[in-house]
Amino acid sequence: MNAIPETIPAACRRGASMSRFGYYFSVFAPIVFMTAGVLVRLMFPWRFDYTPAIVIVVVLSQAGILGSVVWSAFSLYGALRFGRPRDLRPGPDWRWDPDTLLIVAYVSRGDQPIALRDSMRVTLAVLRDYGVRGVLEAVTDIAVAPEHRLDASDDELIYELVPPEYQTPKGARFKARALHYLLERRTARLAGAEDLGNIWVLHLDEESTLTPEALVGIRDFVARYDVRSTPGAIGQGEILYNGGPYGRNPLVETVDAVRTGDDLGRFRTQYAVLHRPIFGMHGSFVLVPAKIERLITWDGGGVSSITEDAWFALSAMDRGVRFDWVEGYIREQSPFTLLDLLQQRRRWFCGLSAVASDESLRRSTRRMLRFCLVTWALGSVSVIFGLIAAIGFGTNAFPAAVMLNMAICGGAAMSVYTLGAYRNVTEAGLPWPRRLVIVGLTAASVVVLWPPIVEGLGVLYALWKPMTSFHIVRKESG
Repeated sequence: MNAIPETIPAACRRGASMSRFGYYFSVFAPIVFMTAGVLVRLMFPWRFDYTPAIVIVVVLSQAGILGSVVWSAFSLYGALRFGRPRDLRPGPDWRWDPDTLLIVAYVSRGDQPIALRDSMRVTLAVLRDYGVRGVLEAVTDIAVAPEHRLDASDDELIYELVPPEYQTPKGARFKARALHYLLERRTARLAGAEDLGNIWVLHLDEESTLTPEALVGIRDFVARYDVRSTPGAIGQGEILYNGGPYGRNPLVETVDAVRTGDDLGRFRTQYAVLHRPIFGMHGSFVLVPAKIERLITWDGGGVSSITEDAWFALSAMDRGVRFDWVEGYIREQSPFTLLDLLQQRRRWFCGLSAVASDESLRRSTRRMLRFCLVTWALGSVSVIFGLIAAIGFGTNAFPAAVMLNMAICGGAAMSVYTLGAYRNVTEAGLPWPRRLVIVGLTAASVVVLWPPIVEGLGVLYALWKPMTSFHIVRKESG
């Protein structure tokens, strides 16, 4: 076993005060900046002759304000109430319960075997280093060649290949089909052991890597919700997108920073406060008791398979399963190209729309998701018409109250991006000048509305040409 570092927050090793300052500065600075800019502008009154066309454009530009208020409120609440993540690492007194089994499940189409192998190698090393009783599962639709397989014993690693003729009872497709097949194989292998022991499944994407920080959070979570003495719960934690060389693809990374900021804001709020996945769930860093996964299954049918993670989460919520936040983070990477990112957003919108319309789920369960989809679509309209009004008529076209409202909401939205960028650059181990450049570039991109435009284009793409397949984002360069 490798040397085990002390049990102290990683942020403390870098300097607790500086880390805390950076965290809260990344949250508050955009709001102060945007609001101050509008207040200064309001000091100089203006007059503008409104025509019916201008009024229509200005009104349409505000269509997404309600959604941004709700989204920003949840995000700011989570970021401020829970604050900077602790980022604990295993220490000298570290101990994994030998009676607890952790199954780490990787799902992949199989056409990117190098990314899958490299990710599993890192995760397996973490499990070995800290004495975790665990096993890795990898399920693919395409057979992985022997030379691309991870070299490990049968007790540590299991490869499963989905037969071409395999079908689920409800006709699940894509990733959901593979997950359901893996579930059936695991259920047969465990032979009911999940009903008696504390057996958990950690779901990861093919490029996801486990970290010691996540392992501490997982150990605490499975101890708190030990299925031998509690009903159990489903957990999820923070995902960082710095698994590759972070900072080399700013056009994509500035947009994708919102995902980490969202984790620490909106998603942390729904898990740690509401204990319900009202906004849905990511498909990675999903920690679920094996017997609960067996109860829910991944077979939501063909339509719900585009975003199988959201269907699984809402189906669990329908059954009264509790959700909670897992401390720590895993690493992944953003898409390599803007086209992949647009396809990803398009898939999310189409898939979530299908889940929100799934009559097999209770209407009350789908209510917030439907609201989010409507405001997401209206938000894209708001950005487009806001640009038309600003470019065509100038900022004078907006009434003072509207401008102030836009500034506060825009600053709150910007803070989600800057917080996400700050977390990614901090945990990527980059030097301070490089960190400042990346976070500053992210903030500047939001000021010029680059991320909202890209997100809006993804939604418009989905509305114009709905997706019925599952777009695979490239995870291997070249």
